[in-house]
Amino acid sequence: MTPLQRVENKVNSFDCIIIIQTLQMIFGADRAITILERILKLGGGGAVHLARDDPGRVA
Repeated sequence: MTPLQRVENKVNSFDCIIIIQTLQMIFGADRAITILERILKLGGGGAVHLARDDPGRVA
């Protein structure tokens, strides 16, 4: 089970989400972003950092 699968049913559970150089490595990043939005509490915040020089796919 992936970390996203473990939290995808925890609606409005997190005050803050920090994703550092991770999204560009996830196949199906759109689904991952949807899950992150769902588990973030209303008014919650987060920080997302994507690798700038990554030659791979950027979400």
